[in-house]
Amino acid sequence: MMATTATGRAQTVVRRIIVFVLLLTLVVIAAIGLAGLIERIIGAGATLAGDDAGLARSLAFAVIGAPLAGVLWWWERRRLVSDVSERASLVWTLYLTVATLTALVTSASALAITVNAALDGRWQPTDAAAAIVWAGIWVWHRHMRRSSATAPTRLPLLPVQLSALYGLAVAAS
Repeated sequence: MMATTATGRAQTVVRRIIVFVLLLTLVVIAAIGLAGLIERIIGAGATLAGDDAGLARSLAFAVIGAPLAGVLWWWERRRLVSDVSERASLVWTLYLTVATLTALVTSASALAITVNAALDGRWQPTDAAAAIVWAGIWVWHRHMRRSSATAPTRLPLLPVQLSALYGLAVAAS
């Protein structure tokens, strides 16, 4: 009886790791695609589709990555709402931490590059688009962390504390 419980628990942990790694990967893929499409919109000069390969890649990443991430999130959200042990999982907290920090660092870096280029009189649509998309992802993960239905119960402030540490390092530099 004890071996079955341990095996079932190990399978649950492995499932969670696979699901959250897949979710993070799909979010990154969708973000790259959306940033590429937004870049074409805000940086459009005379032509919207000058680089066919880049447009195809951005469309493929956005059209495939975003819906798959949405379906996987919908499936996992149902589990988070219905099973208390899902929200108490360390893997869920680690996913939120990694996704939040990735979005924060990427958005802040892209915004800093955009502002620096603007001060030099140049327009950087690539970095501006990345800042917009990753800021949205950061807001989405912030909402997940604060929602009563999906907030982690184990180490709930880890993403906040590491984000504050990053903010302190940026401010100090």
